[in-house]
Amino acid sequence: MKALTQLTFPSFSCVVHQEAKNGKACCGDSYYVDEYGGDYFVVAIADGLGSGLEARSASEKAISLVHQRHYLPVTELVSHINTQLFGTRGVVFAVVKFFPQHGYAEFSGVGNIVFTLYASTGKRTRMLSLPGYLDGRRAQIRKERFAYTLGDRFVMYSDGIVPRAEWADVFQTVNTPLEGLNAIRHMWKAQNDDITVIVGG
Repeated sequence: MKALTQLTFPSFSCVVHQEAKNGKACCGDSYYVDEYGGDYFVVAIADGLGSGLEARSASEKAISLVHQRHYLPVTELVSHINTQLFGTRGVVFAVVKFFPQHGYAEFSGVGNIVFTLYASTGKRTRMLSLPGYLDGRRAQIRKERFAYTLGDRFVMYSDGIVPRAEWADVFQTVNTPLEGLNAIRHMWKAQNDDITVIVGG
């Protein structure tokens, strides 16, 4: 199963590539993208541990909690999700809140979700989640803040792919997130796992 979804908001747009692990009927990843009144927008990926329906159930629960509590600071949001996932298979998870009017964004993640910003200045900023996963047990959670300007490109992805250094050149030349995604998906090496990739800007 492969799905390509384009989303457009007043301040930015993005495109999402999602693909289930070989042989599985559903993808164990879930994602969230939304904008709130021009004040901020939120991008998140939850990757349910393992694959299949149980993984999907856990990741969907995490993403439903993002929808309910998007207004929380990112560390409080991740902590809340962790407590609510007790009894599930668990997820690795990352969220970014962008505040374009203030020129910055904030990231928090646990597990192997990766976020990279490709600024229009040519600077690359890579955010790495802390080790672990969310399943109701104690988790180490932190926040990172970085500069963000409308028009900067970003990519966020689960561990189903291996990135390439050449992506930096791609995001300096493409005009739209769709062009960027189409370019990099010919480059990445796919793992035998669920895949979710979000390209925005």
